[in-house]
Amino acid sequence: MAVCDDIIFSAAKEADKHLAEKLRADVLYYNGPVSMQCFSWFRETVEKMAVCADKKPGIAVFFNYGRRPGGSGREVCRYFTP
Repeated sequence: MAVCDDIIFSAAKEADKHLAEKLRADVLYYNGPVSMQCFSWFRETVEKMAVCADKKPGIAVFFNYGRRPGGSGREVCRYFTP
């Protein structure tokens, strides 16, 4: 990995750690189109996070689907809102 990549990766990792501590939650990021096809992946990932031995009290999920072709924020709300 290039030096710049190492610096960026280190900064992102530190920011992620800080965010997780601040939220008291494990953090999951998704960057891409949101569609019904990806929900099984989300479910499996969240279920794995939920049984992890060193889990935090909550799980924070960040979606970035803007400006990407396809996907629907409405589907996310429908899926994650009780």
